[in-house]
Amino acid sequence: MQNHKNILTSDHRLLQPPKRKRKSVGQGMVEFALVLPALLLIVYGLLEVGRLLFIYGSTITAARQAARYGSATGLSDNGIPYYRDCNGIIAAVNNVAFINTFNNIYITYDRGLDSSGNVVSIPGINSSPTSNTCNSINDSTLRTGDRIKIQVSATWQPIVRIVPSWQGFTITSSAERTILRSVAIGVDPEAVSWAPGSSMLLSVSPSSSTYSTAGETITLTYTIQNNGNVTLTGPFTITDTISTVSCGGAPNSLLIGQTYSCTGTYKISAADVTNGSVSTAVSASATETISNTVPVTLTLAQTASLSLTKTASPAVAANAGTVITYTYTLKNTGTATLTSPYTITDNKIPSNQINCSSATSPLSPGASTTCTGSYTVTATDVSNGNVKNIATATAKYGNNNTVTSNSAEVTVPTAPLVLSISATLTTLDPPTNLQQKITYTYTLQNVGTTNLNAPYGITDSIATNIVCSSSSSLAPGATTTCTGEYMVTQADRDSGTGVVINSARASSNGGTILSNPASATVALPSS
Repeated sequence: MQNHKNILTSDHRLLQPPKRKRKSVGQGMVEFALVLPALLLIVYGLLEVGRLLFIYGSTITAARQAARYGSATGLSDNGIPYYRDCNGIIAAVNNVAFINTFNNIYITYDRGLDSSGNVVSIPGINSSPTSNTCNSINDSTLRTGDRIKIQVSATWQPIVRIVPSWQGFTITSSAERTILRSVAIGVDPEAVSWAPGSSMLLSVSPSSSTYSTAGETITLTYTIQNNGNVTLTGPFTITDTISTVSCGGAPNSLLIGQTYSCTGTYKISAADVTNGSVSTAVSASATETISNTVPVTLTLAQTASLSLTKTASPAVAANAGTVITYTYTLKNTGTATLTSPYTITDNKIPSNQINCSSATSPLSPGASTTCTGSYTVTATDVSNGNVKNIATATAKYGNNNTVTSNSAEVTVPTAPLVLSISATLTTLDPPTNLQQKITYTYTLQNVGTTNLNAPYGITDSIATNIVCSSSSSLAPGATTTCTGEYMVTQADRDSGTGVVINSARASSNGGTILSNPASATVALPSS
């Protein structure tokens, strides 16, 4: 019996399934904690991408809606044309906002694009996308075919800044639409009689297609021709958006092939000079028909002009070996933009030793730039009493054209004492003896930094009776004078030159300091 029980027990154990290992609760929580941040980051990323796309789409829609509103024909609920209903245009933008607001709303206008794809500005209106000209626009400024331009911007910022330096960015969208101010949908049968075969040809001739300065007046001649097969009747009118038209004396009718001309004037504005051009579109009308539209563009004349000025440092170079540094200032005094290479031609310094490497290029009208050069004073310069150099500059413009400046001169004394001479010719009594006297006045100036001392002297090639008025010291910047005279001789009259020329030099400190050489030319009367 006992053995049977043991057998059952053994069989019972054999029939039981093996026990499985159970995961611990703690291990599952750890795994979930590791996966959760990644799941949250994915969800956050999807939300932010969705917000970004929504803000991007609303910015595009806002610009388009505002452009549609501003280009509508007629009057808005505010009682003004849609194109200058600034509040209505702004409201059209803000009506699109939902989860975001718009930072900047810019409203401006232009004449569309020219054949080269460039924006054509309306005179007096800034066509930059970031300008706001809505409040300054008026009904006489715009015409059918002009464009309203809207630029809208919004900022996307992350709700949670995972990266602290990530501040978001600005989304900008622009839209343009053509303005239709008015559309002729009918005519007054008593005022206009459209005739089959009626046609009128318009031509426009400006007195000049270019201008140079503000205030300049351009005269435009408008010529209309009846090039149809019926007689045209007045009134004949010219429509020009920029000029004041005078068509007094127009005929009552134009027979087939006949022409009639009248004029208009336009005064160039400062904005036209800044913009570089001004455009208009001209048309004419008669009772029976309207003419072709003639575009007219006036452009700023591109004139090249370069001015040169020079300065020297130091102002006085009294010793051989002193280095004088010259600064050459080049100024664009024309209307064409100038470019390098710039060259300086100086009678004392080779062009390849003048440094223009830091000069500005291109050089806009009115702008200036500089080059520098240096010169070492020689013993001959000291003996001559000064260093005089003359320079000119050149620059490029247009298709590699060259413009040359004026001649600029600088004189640097090589002694602290500078001499200048003036002369006066007088005829002595009685006139019959033809005796003439030249009186010379010698002006001595201290251009140095220390006092000069008497005695002062003048050595002149022809003058006599020379007297110096001062016996005191001469402070820096001060002057003193000496006088001398010369009696004109018969030989002077017979020389054939008709002039008397002297040469002189001054001295101070008892002759130890000499001035520059100087001279005066006196013309003699012919009789």
